[in-house]
Amino acid sequence: MNRMILAAVSVVVLLLAASAVMSWDATKDDNGSGDTQETTENDQFFQWPKVNDPDMGDIEMEHRGDTVAFSAVASMGHEFVRWANTDGSTFSESMMVEFPIDDVGKVTAEFRVLEGNFVVEYHWQMPVFDSDGSNVVTEEVFTMAIDSADWDASIHDDSIQRRAGNGTNVPSDLVMNDGAVKAIAEYLEPKLSGLTNMQRAIVVMCFVQDAIDYETDSSQYGKEEFWATPLETVFSGRGDCEDTAVLFVSLAEVLGLDAGLVSFEDPVSGHMSAAVALEEGEQVTGGAVFVSDGVTYVYVETAVDGDNVPLGTLSPKYTIGQGKWTHIVYEPLTENFSAYPTVAIDGVAETSLFGGVYGDSFSRPPTIELQVGDNFTYVPTTSLPSEIAASGSGIVGTFGGSFLTWDGETDTLSGKAVEPGFYTVTLSATWTHGDLVQTATQVIEFHVSSSGSDYVPLDRELVYADGEWNIETITTEPVDPDDGVPLAWIAAGALAVIVVGLIVARTVA
Repeated sequence: MNRMILAAVSVVVLLLAASAVMSWDATKDDNGSGDTQETTENDQFFQWPKVNDPDMGDIEMEHRGDTVAFSAVASMGHEFVRWANTDGSTFSESMMVEFPIDDVGKVTAEFRVLEGNFVVEYHWQMPVFDSDGSNVVTEEVFTMAIDSADWDASIHDDSIQRRAGNGTNVPSDLVMNDGAVKAIAEYLEPKLSGLTNMQRAIVVMCFVQDAIDYETDSSQYGKEEFWATPLETVFSGRGDCEDTAVLFVSLAEVLGLDAGLVSFEDPVSGHMSAAVALEEGEQVTGGAVFVSDGVTYVYVETAVDGDNVPLGTLSPKYTIGQGKWTHIVYEPLTENFSAYPTVAIDGVAETSLFGGVYGDSFSRPPTIELQVGDNFTYVPTTSLPSEIAASGSGIVGTFGGSFLTWDGETDTLSGKAVEPGFYTVTLSATWTHGDLVQTATQVIEFHVSSSGSDYVPLDRELVYADGEWNIETITTEPVDPDDGVPLAWIAAGALAVIVVGLIVARTVA
């Protein structure tokens, strides 16, 4: 009887072990990865052609059917060469071609830097200063040729400071007398003859406002922040606030005007433009003027689309007293620019405590996306030893569902998300040295979503390094039942072997 029971148990255990092994094998693909892949016909004909260099061009799909039509679109300063087969032969030299479905993934769109000069042409309205003060303009056209290879080399020059950080918080190093500035200054200089200082400034301002269209860095360069040189901005005809400010200051200084950069910071966004010196007796209708080292400067808005904005006109979002001033000086004999240290408009030296503040999204971290159960940690760093305080709806005790605490000893913001919702935290860093007090603020937004019962919580950490924000994730994944034989099945298999061994031993005995 005992032998029959033991044999029955053995059979059951062996069947369980066999079932475990078969179920594990069934989840393996041909590579033994454990990931099942369903390849459908649609997956096959949505393979896109390759591109030899994504910076030089892209591919657009026209339509689908028995054949798929694609267009090769070169980026600025580049040109389409051909569609190439995998063996290096030419499939087609037409920019738009139709591919048989089976051949779509077997071709590559090849682009190259546009050979020779790229001609830019800008139409702009130049103000005419009649004695009666009437608002008269003339239609002007500026044309110049820029070597495409020079532009391409500049865009990919890693030595150029492209964003705030590494001790540089304004793009003063990009104020330069490059080829584009030289050509525009040579074109404008005869038009400035006989004008007053302020009139000269208005002409330069109108040229920059009209010639350069506003476009964000993320749209133009695919990056949250990208400081462009004057040549790069003129070549593309597009730029955001700091790009146009750099172009204006470069032109103004080379043409003999006293100018510099003006920057603003607030908890939501940053902005940059310029200012130019007024001579004694000169007045503007706009109220954005300030005095630095005994010189009166007027604010110049350069990031404009549409109608020109007069000198001294500042967005209601800011007051000129909130600005920071970086004076730029040009030496004509050496063609060198010098930048004075950035100071607050009221004359107090300013140090950036949280890195860059200029651009649409670089002034603060991106929104932190969390799910209920996730842990969050952030340790802010400042360039000066500062006392940091935290407030806002995300801090425990201030709002229902808040989940974050601030540890002033370790300067750590941390917590575990407990309820869905939107939360904010404002960090205020204050540095005191004698009578000098400097303060910087930083706002962090959180969006907490609901999570399912099977959700594995993540450890999220906000990190600022090398001029960029990163939200890093550290998680410990549970054992995947498809990733190797489960321990329970291994144990069952081992038990089966033992039982069979006992049966054999008893039978022999």
